[in-house]
Amino acid sequence: MSKESVACDAIEEYLDTQNRPFSATDIHQNLHGTYGKTLVQKCLDALVFKGKVKEKVYNKQKVYVISQDNIDCPSNEELIKIDEKTKECLDILSNLQDEIRDFTSKLSEVNSLTTIEAGNLKLQQLEYEEAELAKQIQQLKVNMCTEENRNRVLASLQAVQSNLKRRQRYVGQLLNLILEGWPLSKEELFKDIGIESL
Repeated sequence: MSKESVACDAIEEYLDTQNRPFSATDIHQNLHGTYGKTLVQKCLDALVFKGKVKEKVYNKQKVYVISQDNIDCPSNEELIKIDEKTKECLDILSNLQDEIRDFTSKLSEVNSLTTIEAGNLKLQQLEYEEAELAKQIQQLKVNMCTEENRNRVLASLQAVQSNLKRRQRYVGQLLNLILEGWPLSKEELFKDIGIESL
């Protein structure tokens, strides 16, 4: 086999596998300079002549693409089978995506749950708080007022309140006596003496 036929076979195979248009320079570069630009151009011209490659001219640049004439078109029955297979695959894909979504939500729920270590720590904290509250309750029970103490405190409160009312009455009478000879208002007198209210 000559170098030219090997290059032509390599270029044809490259265009067939890529199945998209390339310029001669692109093919030369994509084959990593294995074949010279002149040899690539000769092979492309030969492949165009044989009908294996199509040539299209855009402005001043030529673009080459593998000929689609040799590709067998599937029959209607084959197309229907392909469509059915595609639909089955899409259904399977949809089901798998739903399962992934479900597993993702379950995973996020599991990740949001409290870990055993965090739960034990919270339990210890609550037990400590419970013990503190129990101590406070015990202290309140010890210091709790009996009926006798309550009656004594109420009697003392009533005595203080009656003394307060009597003293307020005396002060009111004294202030009224002072106000009879006072040239200013009652408010001015209270202000001078330092009394806020009666």
